[in-house]
Amino acid sequence: MAKMPSSTRTSKEEAMPVRPWQDDSIREADARFPSCFWTGFWQQLTLRGKMELGLHFADRMLFGEGRDLVGDFTISGSYDIDTGLCTMLKTYLGHHHVEYDGHAATDGIRGLWRITYPDKTIDTGRFHIWPVGPHAGDQLQTQLKVPITAGT
Repeated sequence: MAKMPSSTRTSKEEAMPVRPWQDDSIREADARFPSCFWTGFWQQLTLRGKMELGLHFADRMLFGEGRDLVGDFTISGSYDIDTGLCTMLKTYLGHHHVEYDGHAATDGIRGLWRITYPDKTIDTGRFHIWPVGPHAGDQLQTQLKVPITAGT
């Protein structure tokens, strides 16, 4: 993993590992898939749940972490730079999974999410996420201290 130049690192940064989305050498070049802090929402009937994510895109694969009203989660999947299609699996730590199928455009990634159990869709809705800045891990760590509320 790449390390920050020692001249710009503080003692606190020395102890923290460099997250993949902080390594400029392994980022996707397509502007629709920036490795950074993302925000957005999922819609379930009349409930809109805010999401905060740190996403890394490289070599048609994506991964990251985040949180929303349900809890903390990891996310992984793939994307296609030719079609803009993006498939993700959100896994709530110690809980269920949510599948996301979307399409990337200049305003982020939009699409449908679904929960299946065991092989039948039991819930579904729309989602929209968009990038808001670099170095997702740094911002996400700060945001973890702030409670998320419904209705954003």
